[in-house]
Amino acid sequence: EQSVMLTNHYAMPMCTPSRAALMSGHHPIHTGLHHFVLLASQASGLPLEMETTPQRLKAAGYKTAAVGKWHLGFARYAYLPTERGFDTFYGYVTGCQDYWTHDNDEWLEGQRQMPRVKTPGVVGHDYYRGRTPLARGEVDGTHGSELIEREVAAVIGAHARATAAARGSMETTGSTPYTPLFLYVASQAPHVGYTGAPDWAYAQVDAMPSASAFSEGRREVAALVVCLERLVRTTVTSIEEGGLTDDTVLIFVSDNGPEGASGASAYPYRGKKRTVWEGGTRSIAFIHAPPRLMPAGGRSYDGLLHISDWPATLVGLAGGSEYPSAEAKRAKGETAAAISGIDVWDAVSKALPSPRTDLLYNYDQVIGCGALRRGRYKLVQNGNCGTPPQLFGVWDTDEGAPAAHEADGEGFQLYDLETDPFERAPVVDPGNPVAAELRAAYEAYSATAVEALSWTTPGDTAASPALHEGRWVPWLEEEYREAGFDG
Repeated sequence: EQSVMLTNHYAMPMCTPSRAALMSGHHPIHTGLHHFVLLASQASGLPLEMETTPQRLKAAGYKTAAVGKWHLGFARYAYLPTERGFDTFYGYVTGCQDYWTHDNDEWLEGQRQMPRVKTPGVVGHDYYRGRTPLARGEVDGTHGSELIEREVAAVIGAHARATAAARGSMETTGSTPYTPLFLYVASQAPHVGYTGAPDWAYAQVDAMPSASAFSEGRREVAALVVCLERLVRTTVTSIEEGGLTDDTVLIFVSDNGPEGASGASAYPYRGKKRTVWEGGTRSIAFIHAPPRLMPAGGRSYDGLLHISDWPATLVGLAGGSEYPSAEAKRAKGETAAAISGIDVWDAVSKALPSPRTDLLYNYDQVIGCGALRRGRYKLVQNGNCGTPPQLFGVWDTDEGAPAAHEADGEGFQLYDLETDPFERAPVVDPGNPVAAELRAAYEAYSATAVEALSWTTPGDTAASPALHEGRWVPWLEEEYREAGFDG
């Protein structure tokens, strides 16, 4: 009854860009993390001069904790979560890993390649507590989702006990109020490239009425989604059992669309991860809050929202000042401010129109693709962004597919999402003034983009786990350079 489904919520086409938006409040074209993702061997990350969401929440009096995937840089300690505003961190710092061994095989030299070509034999272990890599014996053999679930329960449990003690002290002595908590949980499951769920997850999938129709890939994805569902359930249960429900805001968002070749699909939406079609960017999202904060719950909200809006919204809810600051927004140009994060709390909680009018899906100058939405209309430039032309994914490509419409349009196309939400056919009226209006706005926003760090930052062979006892570590720190690399 106190949840709101966010039916027009968007993330970026891939995970590093979405995480950069969530941790900074800036559109990723202004962080340099808008093209592809960071590779493990690239000595880059979320720009160190940027203030982060947890830093602003700490300034507002919050404790902060991060659990799960980071993927915003680790070449130096300064890029790690505990140096970017989080009091504690438990999880992994690269982009993906095996669910059971927590190994990530990567490629090292030069610029990133398409298609991805990995360096043979380069495999490294990746699990951290704080800024310390953990030994294999501490995590190996336990599924990644279960590691995250266990830590989330522990963090919430500890916070609940501290909160109860502080409340008791307040009643008897009138001491200072308890310290609130910002907990960032970044689930590992599901993620393309790795399979293998616990037996209990497969058992739940196999008991589903439609299980007999699943391909093996579909079964794998479903089992990993079951892991995600249990993580959410454990999070909610821990909040309830800790007596924290009446003071907790829970926000759930996905970071990009599904990978079409993995057994997943965004059907009936067009596209998949890496693309700027609706299937690659329209994010599953909801918010739950107590009645005093969310008086209009138990409904859906169709206002336009972007993942970069949550930092401003959370900081505003915590009583902080404007974030990102007006000065930080203007630093990228007056035009850039229109696509920076916006505080949307009043709009969502009170069912008011969204303050967001323009939504830039992305602008990738390396590939030459992107999209901009204004109201019902969406302008798309080479929507597949260099990926194979699949409409919905591999397991249900035929149902409803427009036979005469190429998935990878050439140049710019205009879509009316009100009459064609699944992007089956572009608006072809050459006299439509909306196309020119959106083209001008898109080019104005594109002109504010900074260089794409994941393209311009070369791979560094000094990052190789072979030089660091089989681990991915902050290899530019002196202790690791002395131990494993003579430079």
